[in-house]
Amino acid sequence: MTTAPAPTPCRVRPAGVLVSRCETLLGAIFLWASVNKLRPPNGPDLFAESIHAFKIDLPDVLTKLGIGVIPWVELISSVALLLGICTRGAALVLSALLVLFIALISQALLRHLNVECGCFGKLSPFCPPVVGPCNLVQNGILLAMGLCIILARRPQPTMTA
Repeated sequence: MTTAPAPTPCRVRPAGVLVSRCETLLGAIFLWASVNKLRPPNGPDLFAESIHAFKIDLPDVLTKLGIGVIPWVELISSVALLLGICTRGAALVLSALLVLFIALISQALLRHLNVECGCFGKLSPFCPPVVGPCNLVQNGILLAMGLCIILARRPQPTMTA
């Protein structure tokens, strides 16, 4: 008669808890941001206005593409993070967007532009509406969360016979 293998104890690792919290927070924040950019009647218009306020010298087609695509990329990636689907890939996409946002904010600050951030629509939870150093700190923290997800070691599945 064979006996069933003893159940393995559940090992909660602090790094695993940190990663799961980062996935939840980053996913929720970007879900909120994307919904505010997509929600009619004013969301898309406010986001478009804020993009144009950064005065980036890009062809109109690229600007329109960014305005139309960025909120959807944020939405899909945030839902993937919240559902635990392809979390590294989703975090990588959101981290790349954060690097882009940090670069845009930095150039606006260096050029002394008075730009209102369209990150969260009219409700900015962390920083004042006008772009400033607070936005760099905010995005730096979000980027650190994304990197935490990307770089975290995952336990390897074990095969039992």
